[in-house]
Amino acid sequence: MSIKIKIYLGLLLVLSTGALTMTAGYPKIYSPYSFTVVIPVFMLYALALPGPLMLLLASLPNALLFLLSTRSTAHENFKISRLFTGISVLLVLLSLIFLFVSYDYGIQYQGLKHTLFMYLFNGIYIVSLIAAYIANNRKPSLNNSLVFRILFFCWLGWCAFPWLGELT
Repeated sequence: MSIKIKIYLGLLLVLSTGALTMTAGYPKIYSPYSFTVVIPVFMLYALALPGPLMLLLASLPNALLFLLSTRSTAHENFKISRLFTGISVLLVLLSLIFLFVSYDYGIQYQGLKHTLFMYLFNGIYIVSLIAAYIANNRKPSLNNSLVFRILFFCWLGWCAFPWLGELT
């Protein structure tokens, strides 16, 4: 399979995962209302678009950032850059801080089960990101690089910075 096809399949995966974050009418375990999609939804809400279209459009910035991050990969440079590594580490740290600070709100408004699942999902993604990063550092390849990028942007669009506060 060509590099471009793999990148576009990753783009579709990132776009659809981001759109899944708001499939329920309120935060649920399968629909955590990630901040990176919720904010664009708030901005698009005034346009009165159909729900599925609004979710896809709100997921588009994350997907386009994924596409932008793969520019070097398309030119067969499979090593993850220092800039992208730094941004990834910063966002993971900010997400961990957010989860720590939001714990009480999560328990109060979303419940213990929901909050713990958000912690579990984030933990699984972060551990997977670390493993994918280490695998790519040891042996830079198209697949290793794309797996890291796809995991990162799927995490960012689906459950990073989940909605743990009140809704009204």
